[in-house]
Amino acid sequence: MKLAISSSLGRVIEDGSLLDATDRKRLMCCTQGGEVNRASDPIIGAAAYGAVTDPKEPKLFTLTDPVGLYIRSFNDEALRPPQGHDPITSLDVCTVKRGTGLPDNQGEHGDESRILRLRVAAPKGTDYVLGDMAVGPVSLTSGAQLAKLIDMQLFVDLWDSFGPARRVDCVGACCIGIDLALHPVGPTESCQPGLQDAYPELRRSPLKKTSQTPHRQVTAGAVPAVTC
Repeated sequence: MKLAISSSLGRVIEDGSLLDATDRKRLMCCTQGGEVNRASDPIIGAAAYGAVTDPKEPKLFTLTDPVGLYIRSFNDEALRPPQGHDPITSLDVCTVKRGTGLPDNQGEHGDESRILRLRVAAPKGTDYVLGDMAVGPVSLTSGAQLAKLIDMQLFVDLWDSFGPARRVDCVGACCIGIDLALHPVGPTESCQPGLQDAYPELRRSPLKKTSQTPHRQVTAGAVPAVTC
C-alpha cells in the first residue's frame, strides 16, 4: 500500500526539476515507499511513478481490488540443471502453493498472475536435487539466489489525468558505503561516518508552494498491471 501511495505524486529535486523514474533506486530513496535494497520494490515503484509523471499522457491510479503484491513470473532462463541434463522451464520446477496463475516466463500468463506463494524444486522424475543446480554460472546455495529470479507485480486501475501530477519534495535520501548498500535517511539527516550521500540532489529546502489540481470526474481507462 505504501509503495503505491508514495509513487502517486511527482517529486522535486534540488534544482526544482521533476525527478524522473530512470534511476529506480534514487526514486525509492526519495519516496521512502519501500525497501531500496530489494529487487522488486524500486522496480514496481518506478513503474507506477512513471505512469503518473508521463509528460505526454499522465495517469491517475488506484489499487485494483483485491489489493495485493503478486508473483508474476520466474526467470527460468537463469536456472540451470546439472551438466548433461535437459533444459528446464519454470513450469518444470515451480508449484503454486497459494494464489492463482502460472509462473511462466513467456508473458502468456504473467499479466493476470496473482500468485502469493511459490515452491521451487528439482523437476519430478529427475535424479538430482535443487542444490545440484546453478543460477547462471554460480552454484545454487541459498534461497536468495532464487528470489532474484522472481518478478513481482501489483495491479492498478488507471485513469487519464486532467493535468500534470502534483509535485512535492522528497521525504528522504540515501547514504552509501563501500559495500554499495543504500541506507535511507531523512531529508535533513546527516550520513553516518564512513558513508556519503548517494544522491545529494534529493536534499532540498521545503517547497513554499505545491501545485494542487482540483478533483474532477475522469473517465476510467484500461486496467493494466504495473510489473517489475
